[in-house]
Amino acid sequence: IFLCLVTIIIAAFQEFDLINILTEGGPGRATNVLVFRIYTEGFVNVKMGYASAIAYTLFAIIMVITLIQFVLRLILLALALALLIFVMAFPFFYMFTSSFKQDTDVFTKSMFYIPIPPNWNNYVRVWTEINFLQYYLNTIKITVVATALQFLVSAMAAYAFARMEVPLKNFFFGLFISTMMIPWTAVMIPQFILISKMHLCDTHLA
Repeated sequence: IFLCLVTIIIAAFQEFDLINILTEGGPGRATNVLVFRIYTEGFVNVKMGYASAIAYTLFAIIMVITLIQFVLRLILLALALALLIFVMAFPFFYMFTSSFKQDTDVFTKSMFYIPIPPNWNNYVRVWTEINFLQYYLNTIKITVVATALQFLVSAMAAYAFARMEVPLKNFFFGLFISTMMIPWTAVMIPQFILISKMHLCDTHLA
C-alpha cells in the first residue's frame, strides 16, 4: 500500500505533459506545478541555475517522502511481526504461568497472574504420580512407527503417480487429494468399527 502511495505521489510531482498541453499552468497559476515551473524557468526564461535549484529541491522532497515511506514500512512490518509473535507465543506463556497455579487459580485469576512464591506442586506430581518416562517413550514409539509407515506408503504412492502411466491416474490422484480435505473426526467411527471387527482393539497393531 505504501509503495503504491509513494509511487502515485512521485508521479503526481512529476506531472508535466498534461499541464503543458491543457492549461500551460493556468488559469492564473492554479496548475503551475513544480515540474512545469522548472521547464518554464529553464527553457522559457533561460534561468538554468534557478531551474536547477527548483529541481534539486523537488528531488530532496521526493527523497524525504521515500525515506519516510521506507521507515514507516519497517515500523509497520516490525509491529505486525511483534503482534504475530505475541499471538503465537501467548498460549505458551499462559501454559507456563498456569503450571505454577492451583487448579482454581487457572479459572479465577488473570491470565498474566504468576503466584509468588510459585507453586511447584504440579511439577512434583508429574514425576511422582505418573510414569512420565514410560509415557514419553510410548509417545516416541508411536510417533516413529506412524511416521515411518506413512512415509513408506506415501513414497510408493508418489512414485506411482509420478512415474507410472495408468488409466485414470489423474482421477485417482484427485480422489486421493480430496480425502485430505475430510476431517479425521468424520472417519473416526468407521475406523473404530473396522478395527473392532478385526479384533485389533487394545493392541499395538491397532
